[in-house]
This record gives sequence, structure tokens and C-alpha cells, in this order.
Amino acid sequence: MLRKSFSLATVVALSASLVWVGCSSDDPPGSAAPGDDAGNTDTDAATGVEDAGDSGPVDTGAPEADTPPPMVDVTYGTCPAFAKCGGDIAGSWKVSGGCVSSDAFAEAKQQCPAFQESDVVIKANGTVVATATNVVRKTTVKLTAKLAIPKACTVVTDCGLIAAGLKTGAVPGAPKFETATCTEAGALCNCDVSGTLDETTDDTYTTADGVVTTTNPTRTFDYCVDGNKTTYVETTPPAPNAFALPIFIEISK
Repeated sequence: MLRKSFSLATVVALSASLVWVGCSSDDPPGSAAPGDDAGNTDTDAATGVEDAGDSGPVDTGAPEADTPPPMVDVTYGTCPAFAKCGGDIAGSWKVSGGCVSSDAFAEAKQQCPAFQESDVVIKANGTVVATATNVVRKTTVKLTAKLAIPKACTVVTDCGLIAAGLKTGAVPGAPKFETATCTEAGALCNCDVSGTLDETTDDTYTTADGVVTTTNPTRTFDYCVDGNKTTYVETTPPAPNAFALPIFIEISK
């Protein structure tokens, strides 16, 4: 399953803890003989057969086994209602969709109502392969967004410093933004942010009452299998001072 605390969570967490302070209480080279063309194929003296071993590998055109599935869109905004229903998750699945609730910014907006996010684009891909006892997850989530940060809500009003703060990854449990650029816009800092989370895990798991529980570390997910589609949301309590991102993930066979 995908983690809940990823790049978008960093927007919220950093906004709250760093930005809104003011609003909150082989052969060596040259070994060929003179006149030899080291790039040509050789003829084996014993067999008379050309040795094509020096010509490099042949491209068969076959795809690599580990080629990841294509990126899919994850909706941002109002998410449909979800109810856990359980089911058998054994099999091979691919990330096919999902939704992040705009409530992800609720705390930031509570502390600074003029805060605005826009052009939030979230994409994801990956696989989830489950046996009767283990689940292997290889997933990637990418995010880009624009943030309008009012200077009136901040102690640090220099937009460059605010951008630096967005990239520090200072919040426990939330990775840092890979890029953050903020420009002056009068009373605002307009910031472009982006980030990526790659996750590869191999855990044992159990299921009961519509909940998947994995190990190393222990994490919990409400889930519902509906034919060839499974939807889940992580319910692991977040680390202290970290934000839980409201993200629903859909995987399909």
C-alpha cells in the first residue's frame, strides 16, 4: 500500500510548522596491435567462425521485466464515500487510480484562512503483489502544486526563505520537497512545489474485519475488494507532529 505521508503531506506539515508561526500561538585500452581495428569482429583461428562477441549485446526489443506500469491520475478534491468490506487480496495488482481529499489543507487554512492551493496534480504508479502471507509493494507517487502563502501569516516574510523552509523536510515522518520556488507577489509568496515518493516494501500481513495489518513496521489499512478492483486507505496513526494525508488508493488486476 502507499504511504499517507508523502510530498503533499509536506506541504501541509511545513506550512503549519514553519510558515504559519505568525498565525498560531575487461581489455586495457590501446591493447590492439597496430593496424588492427578493435571495433571489428574477429575470426576464430581454429574454427574460421566470426566472433561477434565484441559487437555488443543484441537488442531483441523485448521489454524489461521490471518496467513499471504507466502513471495514472489521482484525483484531488472531493472523494467518494468509502466503506471497508474486506475480501481476498491475494494476486497481482497495479495502481489504477485514487483520490486525495482537499481536507489535506484544512489545518493550514484554519491557521491562515487566506492560504490557497491550486493546480494540484498527483500521479501514481506501481504494483502490489500479495500471496497468502506476504505483500510486496513497489509504488511511486509524484506531486506538483502551486501555493499562495500570505506574508501576513508568517514570521519569515522573505519568499526565498519560505521556499527554503518548504525543502527542509523538518517534519518527522514526512519527506522533504524536492523542489520549491517562491516568488514575490505583493502581499503573497507564490510557490511552485514538487516531490516524489518511491516505496518498496515486503511485509507479512493479516486481514480481519476489513483491515489489512502489515509488519515492519506495523501499519493498518481499511480495504474493500470488489471483483478485480480493491480500494484502500491507510489508517496507521501518524507520527507526532506529522500530518495524515487523506489518500484513497485503487488497485486493479
